[in-house]
Amino acid sequence: MFKQILISTRFGNLLIMALGQWLMLRLLQLGTTEQMLAIIISTAIVAFAGYIINDYFDFEIDAVNRPGRNLFLRKFFQQKGLAFYAVLNLLALVFAFSVNSYLLWLNFICAALLFVYSKWLKKAPFAGNLVVALMQAAVFLPVLIFDENSLSISGSKEAVWSFNEVFYWFILFFAFLTGWLREWVKDIEDSEGDKLAEAKTAAIMLPLKSSRLILSVLSVIVIVGVAAFTFALLNKTFYHTGGVLNYYYLFLMLPISIRSLVMLLRAQEKNDWYKLSTWLKIVMLAGVMSIGIV
Repeated sequence: MFKQILISTRFGNLLIMALGQWLMLRLLQLGTTEQMLAIIISTAIVAFAGYIINDYFDFEIDAVNRPGRNLFLRKFFQQKGLAFYAVLNLLALVFAFSVNSYLLWLNFICAALLFVYSKWLKKAPFAGNLVVALMQAAVFLPVLIFDENSLSISGSKEAVWSFNEVFYWFILFFAFLTGWLREWVKDIEDSEGDKLAEAKTAAIMLPLKSSRLILSVLSVIVIVGVAAFTFALLNKTFYHTGGVLNYYYLFLMLPISIRSLVMLLRAQEKNDWYKLSTWLKIVMLAGVMSIGIV
């Protein structure tokens, strides 16, 4: 039972989000420890609440796509799920306000978008996937709520901040594109249940050949971005604190990004798309882990 609840709440996804935020905030040395924890907790709560409301609206679809894994199959959520959802969002806003009003508004907008996505946009072509991709990238947006003067980076501030700034925007770009890719792949995997719900996702509206072409273009953009960043690491004036990150991107990030394109081109059956979705999650995790190496 406990294992099923962890699966239903996407506990692994929440851990990845928390880890990514913690590593980025630590890298840029932004805010106090208490502020960092408040940011991470508030983000995790908003995401958890988003999973709850998504399961509420997807109850019938999940009977086909995720049998036995919908939260509203459990008595507590059947009786108090929506109230719990509301309390969680209020709690997230309280944690956010303890940092500053900018984070409060950011979390409010994210919570509202997740509701709109679950209620309407998930069944619409393109818009739903884009919203989820934006939420994926939004994990790193709290970094922008800090004033530039709050940066406290050791060493040559101008040189080091130049690399960290580029790295931050690269991770934001990487999170958005891989999130978009994975959501579209999941829509292809779940098209059977989505059709029963009369959804009009891009995976349903477009022929598989067209979806594969667009996804291939997105995959190539990711690969080019990773390759460009990898070769930039070889420039010692850009990154000069060691070679571990160089090797990590050259021998791990670049190959697994290329592997995702190969899997995409070969995918035929539902199980192939499931494997690709899982692989893209590994790619996303690898990107998050690279923050720790920096």
